[in-house]
Amino acid sequence: MNNHNKKHIRLYVFSLICIFIVALIIFFIRFDFNFNATIDNWLKTANFFNSLLTPPLLAITSILIFLTWETSKRELETTNSAISLDIQIKIYSAMLESFIRKLDEEVDQDIKDRAFIRSWNELTSGEVNKISKDFHEKLLQDRASKRERNYQQLCFQIPLTHRYCLSNYSKMNRIIASGSQMSALDILKPVYKDHVIGEYRKSSSFTKEKKLPTIKNFIDLLDFIEKHKEQKTYKEHLIDLFLYYIDQATIYGVKFDVDIAKHPVYQIIEESLDHKNPL
Repeated sequence: MNNHNKKHIRLYVFSLICIFIVALIIFFIRFDFNFNATIDNWLKTANFFNSLLTPPLLAITSILIFLTWETSKRELETTNSAISLDIQIKIYSAMLESFIRKLDEEVDQDIKDRAFIRSWNELTSGEVNKISKDFHEKLLQDRASKRERNYQQLCFQIPLTHRYCLSNYSKMNRIIASGSQMSALDILKPVYKDHVIGEYRKSSSFTKEKKLPTIKNFIDLLDFIEKHKEQKTYKEHLIDLFLYYIDQATIYGVKFDVDIAKHPVYQIIEESLDHKNPL
């Protein structure tokens, strides 16, 4: 029995006692008290009190029943809300886990294809500079020494995941190997990696439906939190879950997408990270 029900019972008993005492005082002031009255008088007295007390007691009982129902209703709503919260958190956790798994998958082959074509064209048909000259020389050396290989397949074997593209979006620095052991592939690899990141970033110009799955899923995670913005405690809990699952490099890395950068939840998360990691 909870405190609300105990309070209702005490109120019921107190009301019953007060009504009985008031009725008793009024009755005996009007008719006096006589133990020697006949049985007929006693029956009439009992009938009087029964008629007097029954209506208010029924009214009080009805009110208490209603109050008990209201209490039970509130408790049921609280229980349902807690169950709903637990279900929503499990759903969100599953969404986060799915996103994390996707991060560690290789980027799509069409991105690699476009990146290789751009890399090769840049080094063989683009602006003539030291890098392109070095590549051309090493390419000739590979051919002369019969070391020429399938550069495309060798580039495709480089493990480039969604996480890599997001975490390194702002680092596109080409570190070219040097020395007598340098090959054409040594020059091609960093150029190819940069173009993979570049092709990956181009997805930000598409609508949400046409974005890469990782970008789309990231937006879905933000939208899920935004949907519960009126429930402050719940929203904060979801943001904590978000920060627990997703590393900072990825969070900062997706900012190149305009829809993410402008998302109100992303701005809250970014501000929170900035406070934790001041410059």
